[in-house]
Amino acid sequence: MRLLAAAAILLAGCAPRDGAQPPAAAPDPAVIVGKTWQAQDIAGGGVIDDTHVTLTLGTDGRASGDTGCNRFGGSYALEGAALTFGPLMSTKRGCPPALMTQEAKYTRLLSAVTGWHLETDGALTLTAPEGRILYRTEAP
Repeated sequence: MRLLAAAAILLAGCAPRDGAQPPAAAPDPAVIVGKTWQAQDIAGGGVIDDTHVTLTLGTDGRASGDTGCNRFGGSYALEGAALTFGPLMSTKRGCPPALMTQEAKYTRLLSAVTGWHLETDGALTLTAPEGRILYRTEAP
């Protein structure tokens, strides 16, 4: 009986005092691997209509996707809520200036990514060190 009372006291001491819930554990990184994510927003600027800006994180540590103009690929590292991309290579197809601008913005921002999280609707969000949202997808 004393053991139960001691356990109850210890557990009560661990509860948040302001009524806030403890932070949820980061989701398993495997939930974002092997899926193709289609962008709905790149750094607050949206995505040009009828373009498919995508990102796929392969099980082999390789990232690939489409910029709306060219295809790209490179390495990535994923550990817990941390995500970083290595150098990216892309095809060199010419496209209208607006698509080339979107492509440059997208590939530049991927190099600044340091973290990720899933939204409540299942959409993927990639973030920078200061928490700035760099990339947001549609829910799969």
